[in-house]
Amino acid sequence: MLYMYINKIISDYLCTPRVQPSSPEDHYRAVCRALATESSELRVFLTKVFTNDAESLRIKADAQSSRQELAKLAFSDWARFWMQVVDELRRGVRLKKINFNHHSPTEYELTPYEILMEDIRSRKYNLRKVMVNGDIPPKVKKDAHAVILEFIRSRPPLRKATDRKLAPLKRNPSPREQLLDSIRKGRVLKPVAQGLKNR
Repeated sequence: MLYMYINKIISDYLCTPRVQPSSPEDHYRAVCRALATESSELRVFLTKVFTNDAESLRIKADAQSSRQELAKLAFSDWARFWMQVVDELRRGVRLKKINFNHHSPTEYELTPYEILMEDIRSRKYNLRKVMVNGDIPPKVKKDAHAVILEFIRSRPPLRKATDRKLAPLKRNPSPREQLLDSIRKGRVLKPVAQGLKNR
């Protein structure tokens, strides 16, 4: 009973406004794929953080004290920062309060990496100052957010342009070329019965 009630609330308020009536299966499949990818990336990130694999994360802290503070962050702090960064990527972040008429819905079909790359492609840069939560200094929180964004940006590694092979461009022949090709092929005409020829 409770499960059905929660499921109805989720579908009515979270998913239904975003789903095209023609393709709910595609939407739910994309959401599940994005959530599974996001959870596996979070696992990889937390594994790297807690195995002191900081060099592979390219941690860029300005001072030695900031690096030490980053090292002191607990598992729950990193997970909370991860969720904050992903939430900001999904909702879009703003630098200052503006009259923002067009409100894009929260995006769940894409992974954080895909959201970030789409924002870069569409040149959608809306940044907002990060508010301080709890007792973690703002500098440490900023560095943690930078580490998480750098990790998301580095996934998946791109191949070199020389390694990528593009399919040749498909060229559509012009009507003149199509006519000449049909003449060259010399289609065999269908034989007509002798009685029909005289008419």
